[in-house]
Amino acid sequence: MLLADIQILFNNFQEGFLQFDLEKVVNCYHLPCTLNTPDKISVISTKEELENEVNGIFTQLSNECFTSVTLSNSSYMQLTEEITLASMDWKFFDKTNQVFLSFQLFII
Repeated sequence: MLLADIQILFNNFQEGFLQFDLEKVVNCYHLPCTLNTPDKISVISTKEELENEVNGIFTQLSNECFTSVTLSNSSYMQLTEEITLASMDWKFFDKTNQVFLSFQLFII
């Protein structure tokens, strides 16, 4: 069940970014949380703050002519009954199929 839940979470996150679906992406987070982008780390306490940050990311992706994202090298480790650490590598591609952003996502 845990693996299926993690797969659903990552799939929803990917679909949310591909469709610029604010609600789908925001629903992948549990508040409070941190949101790391190439230029800053934000501590997010409210849904409104998270929506503003995600909308900013969507704007950046639009400006970069974002067309797709790939996910690879996923892994997870159950730390306690309630806490799981999951990670996955992400690559964002532009309209020329060039990687313009690559990072590793960690979810606790």
